[in-house]
Amino acid sequence: MSVWRTLLETARYAPSPHNVQPWRLRVLSDDTADLFIEKHRTLPKEDTTGSFIILSMGIFIEALSIVAGNTSFKLAFEFYQSPSAFTPARIAEAQRELLPFAKLTLERGSTRESVYENELFLTRRTSRISYLPEPVPDEAVEVLSELARAWGQTYRQVTASQTIDQILKRNIEAVFEDLNAPQYHDEIVEWFRFT
Repeated sequence: MSVWRTLLETARYAPSPHNVQPWRLRVLSDDTADLFIEKHRTLPKEDTTGSFIILSMGIFIEALSIVAGNTSFKLAFEFYQSPSAFTPARIAEAQRELLPFAKLTLERGSTRESVYENELFLTRRTSRISYLPEPVPDEAVEVLSELARAWGQTYRQVTASQTIDQILKRNIEAVFEDLNAPQYHDEIVEWFRFT
């Protein structure tokens, strides 16, 4: 069981919307565990389609898979039901606090090449820095483009100041629209952290 504890020391830092981190793990043996959604750590008023919760659980499984790979293990998972079943209505109807999501299995001898070092999870922070006026350096653009290509994605960036200003304006409007809607505000404010 110590293997799971070692993996979780890093994987628990995986990001999630509003940092709710709704995942819970029940270790069954050295190589198997059950993954649950903790009901009261979801956002039913804001996450009206269930996409936040599916995203959160997928990110956690991927984080656990990366950390396992860095420790010479391969992580396999099997959903207990379709992730799309976790709509806010279905979660609200559930009698239990912990909702079964997936069965996780560890196998020794991962051949996966390390994609990210574990330290990156530990240094992850939500960015609060202001946008800089300088463009992203060409070397960084090449690295990001190659990384995106390797994962079957495309990296693009916007440099037109008018377009950037419009995007920022829409983002600000969206945040204030959410915070001014009582049900969203009351749900989000529970997750504010103050120091």
